[in-house]
Amino acid sequence: LEFFLEGTRSRTSKALHPKIGLLSAACQPFFDLKVHDITVIPVSISYHERMESHLYVDEMLGTPKPKESLRALLKARTVLQHNHGRMHVRFATPLSLREFCGAAAHRQAATTQPHPQEPTASERQALNALANRVIAAQQDSSVIMLPALLAAVCLWHHMR
Repeated sequence: LEFFLEGTRSRTSKALHPKIGLLSAACQPFFDLKVHDITVIPVSISYHERMESHLYVDEMLGTPKPKESLRALLKARTVLQHNHGRMHVRFATPLSLREFCGAAAHRQAATTQPHPQEPTASERQALNALANRVIAAQQDSSVIMLPALLAAVCLWHHMR
């Protein structure tokens, strides 16, 4: 199962506050004692040129973001044919939910309700901590690309 904890992509590469809805659903079987453990693998994807960099510049200049549509999706095929430079995919150290939460995070008995239970306060706290750990691991394992480094140096020099 693959999903993005931030719920959306950040065009500036700044980490956004994680949303735990899907993580909570994915971890529910562990909390309900239906599985022994769940392994979470943080993945970092870094690339030279962002596909939407021209759109981001337009947005910063005040142009509203274009609405997504089927037509726009079909038009995007040409964008995928363009060479966007190198891409790096890095896998951080896998995290065991059992080791991360400890045995105290398990509920006393598995529920048989037709709808999933909401996480308890301690589970929600553990999920938030896990989500933040995953975001930190992604940042730690990401590759700093030359265009991003040059932009940072230019911004730093401008702000001095």
